[in-house]
Amino acid sequence: MTEEKTITISFSRIFYKQYYQRSNKAIEYLKSKIKKMTKVDRVIITNDLNAEIWGRGQNLNIRRIKMKVTIDEENSQATADVFEHPKPKEQPQSASAGQS
Repeated sequence: MTEEKTITISFSRIFYKQYYQRSNKAIEYLKSKIKKMTKVDRVIITNDLNAEIWGRGQNLNIRRIKMKVTIDEENSQATADVFEHPKPKEQPQSASAGQS
């Protein structure tokens, strides 16, 4: 059985570390928070989320991140991915609206 959650995690504690340790600590913090929130043994971070965190190397440049977590209770694992807002549908323009 799988279930999805949307989680926002703040990295405010990480900004007290030295700048060259921030991304490493952010990954550790992220995994520990997801394990605690979802009560699973294993956390998988997707490449998109990893690229978001490591975007500027070891110097973390984001304060908080919103992510989509898929929980698989059978295998006791959670997969974290970047949360993307659904794009609004474009309304078709009528043919007579743009002409005079």
